[in-house]
Amino acid sequence: PNPSAVAFFEGEVTFHAEEWRAAEEKFKLAAKSPEFYLRALSRCGMAAYRERRWQDALDYFSRPSLAREYSCFGGEQAHCLLELGRLDEC
Repeated sequence: PNPSAVAFFEGEVTFHAEEWRAAEEKFKLAAKSPEFYLRALSRCGMAAYRERRWQDALDYFSRPSLAREYSCFGGEQAHCLLELGRLDEC
């Protein structure tokens, strides 16, 4: 089996078990493959967001490649900025 696909699947399982850090690590492994790069980074961002690691989540959501392909993280980005006290950037 494709190691990146396995890592992504394991990331999804741990994400749904609310094991955010473990899921993020699995998604980071999956992101090494171009096939899974964007989806895995978006899931890393969501894992950090669910764990209330606002700056980490914002760093993921703000990556240019992810921002170009996924416009659906605007609400999460604004929430991270709000939590970080950066209202002027919302």
